[in-house]
Amino acid sequence: MKYSHLFEPLKVNTLILKNRVLLAPMGYADPVALSEQALGGPSLITIGSAQIDEESSNIMNQPYPFSKGGLTRLREQVVTIRQAGAKASLELIHGGQFAGKNYISSNYAIGPMALIREDGLEVKAMDEPMMYEVAERYANAAKEAQAVGFDMIMLHFAHGWLPAQFLSPHFNKRTDQYGGSLENRARFPKMIIERVRSAIGKDFAVELRISGYEWIDESIEIGDVISFVKSVENLIDMVHVSAGMDGAGIDEMLSAHCHMMTTTFEPHMANVWLAERVKKAVNIPVVTVGAIMHPDEAEDILSTGKADAVAIARAVVADPLWSQKALEGKGEEITPCLRCLSCSHVATRRRNSWGCAVNPRHGREAFVSAVIEKAPVIKNVVVIGGGPGGMEAAITARQRGHTVTLLEKSGELGGNIKFSEYDKLKLDLKLFKDYLIRTVKQSGAAIKLNTEATPEMVREMHPDVIIVAVGANPITPNIKGIKIEKKNVMQSIEAYPNLEKIGKRVVVIGGGYIGCEISLELALREHEVTIIEISDVLASNGNRLYKEALHQKMATCTGLQYHLETVCTEIQDNGVVIQGKDGVEKRVETDTVILATGFKANRTVAEAFYGITYETYLIGDCERARKVDYAINEGYFIGRNI
Repeated sequence: MKYSHLFEPLKVNTLILKNRVLLAPMGYADPVALSEQALGGPSLITIGSAQIDEESSNIMNQPYPFSKGGLTRLREQVVTIRQAGAKASLELIHGGQFAGKNYISSNYAIGPMALIREDGLEVKAMDEPMMYEVAERYANAAKEAQAVGFDMIMLHFAHGWLPAQFLSPHFNKRTDQYGGSLENRARFPKMIIERVRSAIGKDFAVELRISGYEWIDESIEIGDVISFVKSVENLIDMVHVSAGMDGAGIDEMLSAHCHMMTTTFEPHMANVWLAERVKKAVNIPVVTVGAIMHPDEAEDILSTGKADAVAIARAVVADPLWSQKALEGKGEEITPCLRCLSCSHVATRRRNSWGCAVNPRHGREAFVSAVIEKAPVIKNVVVIGGGPGGMEAAITARQRGHTVTLLEKSGELGGNIKFSEYDKLKLDLKLFKDYLIRTVKQSGAAIKLNTEATPEMVREMHPDVIIVAVGANPITPNIKGIKIEKKNVMQSIEAYPNLEKIGKRVVVIGGGYIGCEISLELALREHEVTIIEISDVLASNGNRLYKEALHQKMATCTGLQYHLETVCTEIQDNGVVIQGKDGVEKRVETDTVILATGFKANRTVAEAFYGITYETYLIGDCERARKVDYAINEGYFIGRNI
């Protein structure tokens, strides 16, 4: 077996988990999606964010799990999870001072300290009777989970929720026996665990989820985390080491939230070092979580003894069959997650129309079957353009059984995401590009490179269907001096293959996500980079967590600066002239100017292919210049429905 450590069984209390792949809690579980994830082959699936009461614990708008109807749903989830041999766990949570104002029946929240939140909700400091009552509610919730058939419970002591608020010096400023020293700060969290263990007995498995580091000022330190875990080790059966904060999207927590759900600006396996520290100190199984994207990474973690199991979340959103493909030794067939956070309601404020950039069925599993049925009539399909949208359309049309010819004018596939080959921060996008290229080559589609399609050529191919995916072209802004032939001015897509030739001093005109990302890459290569952005914000087309993580990464680069609400009025030899909103012009010395002022849909070329056949579709950037998720989703749905 290729991943032998990953598929060893693991004993947790009286449970035997069939492998070391666990599905981390991801909030509300759609029944069909849950079923597919269970059939994908993990050993344990945890249903997330089950609030312990209706009064003060809820963090989001979801039904109380232990109501009459809620218990029925929980039972259905248990049965669904177990259908392929996985065990079922339920994560118990209390929002504490971050409880949702509109989702609790009380008119106040509770926490370690008294305060008035920015939204006006009162937070009451918990006294001992409150603590005893909350601990008892945890115990009752655990008993309900046990009674309904769950195999395990997870106590959510991570990400800034109520128990973490007591453990963390950031939140807990109490001067009584529940604040100050770690022993005091741990008193109430230990009370919860003790009451839960007493209620469910010694043979029912309990997993503790905790942040090894919170990524906030006055965070709990890993030494205190280890001490706390050791102090309750006799009461729990497994510890799940995460990091960062949640806060249900509360703005003050965003800086730490992007360390709970990492972006492309952080490396893979971001929290393994925390789990490894805990594992060296305890004698119960330790789980690591956070950007474990590929079975090769998981196998390395386990084989080197850094953890006993891995928990994955977004990787399974991208490919529900992650575990099954790993079991079969087919890691290269796993659809890579981009870590774009399109799946996060916190990042997108629930405004993303797709949900997952690389899995178009995510959130639509109930009405978009996992099985792509063979087409009743086999058609001759011509796909024009070998970028992500064109490749996805060709792959899916081939799965339908159609005859597919893919025409690409350049000598390689990949379109505008080929630049990921040159950017260290674009590892996830590069892995996805490589996956698409492998998959389309294996699909049976006829691929013709160095072939620029024309309407006459395509007409002679007698297509039944034409899918046009010719992308977008970079915009050249109307700046004085820009049209003069200068070796020091280039478009961003031209700059990436020529990074080694770019001068020491660089001006990037345009501070969207492309401009920011190439600026970061150059700054990390020790160039002196200045971004000129006309609007008042960088990366305005990025989601909330992306922008937060971007700013954090930029702050680490001493050679990177930017000017907002500023325009470039002239490009000169060895410099540019810029003008701020105050109207004052100044010159910035530079060796290279990079244009990152956006893309314009290649509509003229695209529309020329209409009139050859009734079934003609425009997808991706040639419809409108957007991100890769639109190209993938449009290519998938057009491909599977022709």
